[in-house]
Amino acid sequence: MKGRDPIVVGGHLRIRPFNTADSYPEQRLDNDLCQAVVAGHTVYLRGQVPQDLDTGENVHVGNPAAQAEQVMTNVQTLLAEAGASVEHVVSCTVYLTDIRQGCLPGVHRTGGIRAGPAGMAGGGHRGGGQAMTFSLAGRCERTGAVGVIIASASMAVAARCVAVRAGVGAVCSQSTTDPRLREALFSAMAAGEAAAAAVADVTGRTPDIAYRQLAAVDAAGGSAVYSGELALGEATGVWAPGAAAAGNLLADRGVPAAMLAAFTGQAGDNLGDRLIAALQAGLAAGGEVSPVRSAGMVIAEAVPWPVTDLRVDWHDDPVGQLTGLWQLWQPQAAAYVGRALQPDRSY
Repeated sequence: MKGRDPIVVGGHLRIRPFNTADSYPEQRLDNDLCQAVVAGHTVYLRGQVPQDLDTGENVHVGNPAAQAEQVMTNVQTLLAEAGASVEHVVSCTVYLTDIRQGCLPGVHRTGGIRAGPAGMAGGGHRGGGQAMTFSLAGRCERTGAVGVIIASASMAVAARCVAVRAGVGAVCSQSTTDPRLREALFSAMAAGEAAAAAVADVTGRTPDIAYRQLAAVDAAGGSAVYSGELALGEATGVWAPGAAAAGNLLADRGVPAAMLAAFTGQAGDNLGDRLIAALQAGLAAGGEVSPVRSAGMVIAEAVPWPVTDLRVDWHDDPVGQLTGLWQLWQPQAAAYVGRALQPDRSY
């Protein structure tokens, strides 16, 4: 399989040419193919499988992670032979037989392909193009304020996934999102159920709940997370008194734990600062499979409307942009509440 030297056909350089009669004798085919083509300044790679490029042997059978690493090794080898590297990759498509697998944590990162969003085509009923999401709902022990923060590779994630209600709690509905579940959680908690009971109630009576992921914190600091068995990719969550973090299609299952640690480690700080710190920690822990494109944060205090509702619906650095918006908004937030309650005063 190591094959012949590169050849030029039709003005294009063909890397590692081979004939299917040699590579796949059982298929009785006779086609001249190659592992990569250089056309002008663009390199096109043949679809790669866990196969040793030199011997043609299928390797690491039964070990999906090792197979994925072999594929990334093949990609790096072929790019190098074409005079390129992974830093030059502008598009990468991953085909899966089951979209629930999402991706293998760390493979894209160790392979070095992070410059742009990877396409994902599913071979099952779930479809492709799904985007990862990570979030945290939390409560301030000092003030009783509740809030939730979120980031995703999909557009305008905060518009449909997160919500807060003063005196009730903060919730997030994500992974093949059903925004109606936010209100269902609020209704249960407003009726007196703690977060864990509310999540159990909603998940116990909702159709198609296996596709969803929920996180909730109630007004007393109770917390809970639910990840359905059909939630996207690496889906997991953690919770502690006063906070619940969850994520799906994660590059690293440790992302929610990193968010929770950042939030609980700053118990004396402003709730907004703690939520921002949690989101930054999730991103630093390797949150994204595809690059994060949107983010948002919502906070409720004593008044019946969100005192903070900040969103970045599409940007190359939404977490940085959201952080900047919070820094601008925080000194003004109390004044806007004052104007609503006592408009005759100056602020």
